[in-house]
Order: sequence, then structure tokens, then C-alpha cells
Amino acid sequence: LPSYKVRHLDNGMEVCLLPFGVAEIVEVQVVFEGGYSRQPASGVARYTAANMTEGTAAYTSLQLAQELDGRGAWINYEVDEDVCAFKLATVSGRLSETLPLLFEALFRPTFPQEEFEQMKARTLQKLEVSEQKTSYQARRLFGNLLFGNDHPYGASAGREEVAALTR
Repeated sequence: LPSYKVRHLDNGMEVCLLPFGVAEIVEVQVVFEGGYSRQPASGVARYTAANMTEGTAAYTSLQLAQELDGRGAWINYEVDEDVCAFKLATVSGRLSETLPLLFEALFRPTFPQEEFEQMKARTLQKLEVSEQKTSYQARRLFGNLLFGNDHPYGASAGREEVAALTR
């Protein structure tokens, strides 16, 4: 990897600048403690992250997607055992326009009931298909055998856990 620079914002937050490639694209990642080990029930961390862009105080899910698409940007998330990360990728010249959209998703989500229920229905359909695949079953079983079903690293959300999720 190329060398990177570490800067600190006025609020003390550490920012790492990593130049990579020649495309005029910038990716902003916001990483914080979260993830499976800190969730109150199986599936909550991932489902919360997935719903952060489904409606905010200023935008519906569709409006936010259109704002991002119109600027050649996207927001994605990753959840693992110990952290949650949100990523904004955008053309560098549009960072000042798109960074507020990331802020909106992170700090002003509204979790609209209709969007929540639609995503839940899609997730349940995907799980029904996934649970028939041996690779999915093996991943769930491996974590369960290694850590136990009561440990956040060993538990995984199946259809029952997703069906039990509420706003």
C-alpha cells in the first residue's frame, strides 16, 4: 500500500489519508464500535445498518438514492463482529455535496415503518433461499460450534430472528 498521512480534526477525530490510484475518486469511511458483539439480539446490528439509508429526516429512501446517483456517489455499510463501517464513494470534486448525505444517513435516520417492513420481507425471502445452501449452513454451523450459540460470534440471524425484529 502507498504511505498514508494521519490528521486530526478539531474535534480530535483521527483521519487517515491514503492516496490510491489516479482516478479522482474519494472514499470516506466512518468506522465505529458496534457490530455483532455489541448487539442486543442476533441480527440487530446488520439490520440497523442496512436501514440507515432507507429514510432520513430530510430524504426518503428514493430521494437519498437519487441525490447520490445524481452525483455519481454511493453509500455502503459493513458490519462485522466488533465494528460497523459506513463508506461514501464519490467523485472527489463532489465531496462537499455528498458528505452531507453520509452525515444525514448516519445521524438522522428515521427508519420508516414501510421501508423497514419491505426490507424485512426481502431479507426473509433471501434467508429462505440461503438456508437451503450448504455453504450458508456450514458458515452458521462453524461459528456456532467454534463459539457457541450464546456468543455473538457464534450466533447468526435466521428467519426466526429476522421475523422478530422491530423498529
